[in-house]
Amino acid sequence: MAPSMAENSSETNRLLRQAAQGNPEQFGAVLERYRARLRRMVALRLDPRLQGRIDPSDVIQETYLEAASRLAE
Repeated sequence: MAPSMAENSSETNRLLRQAAQGNPEQFGAVLERYRARLRRMVALRLDPRLQGRIDPSDVIQETYLEAASRLAE
């Protein structure tokens, strides 16, 4: 049986707390949990004029780098 939304949320929060305390592997685990979903969301919202030049994965990668640099905040 799949974990409930609350279980996912509490697990995600736990991983984020550990990442903020200096464990970057946990941050990576959180990112991997949501990578496919985020990619679909970006692809849906990306302006059609940009779709040929920008890949949704590139947008996500840039966002991850920004998030990682602000993790301690």
